[in-house]
Amino acid sequence: MRVNDESTNVLTLEDDRIFDNPVLYVSEPGYWRISDKGAVNDDPNGRMLALANHNCDIAEYWEWSADERFPVDVTSGAYELGVNYIIYAMTH
Repeated sequence: MRVNDESTNVLTLEDDRIFDNPVLYVSEPGYWRISDKGAVNDDPNGRMLALANHNCDIAEYWEWSADERFPVDVTSGAYELGVNYIIYAMTH
């Protein structure tokens, strides 16, 4: 995994560099439009999987989990989803 700790990586679905990363995190993308090229199954390893959490900011639950802004069960569930996503990405 290549970590960029100096800036962010902003990629489109049409950018072949997305396949260099085991996990892509999309945060508040606005309107995510998929072009015909982006919708084509062109993952060289056949492992692309998109997970969408509609109307749910998981990162916000992580960020404020120790601040009592959200109930413990909600923040715990967000951590469980995050861990599941990472384990799945690293094992497939």
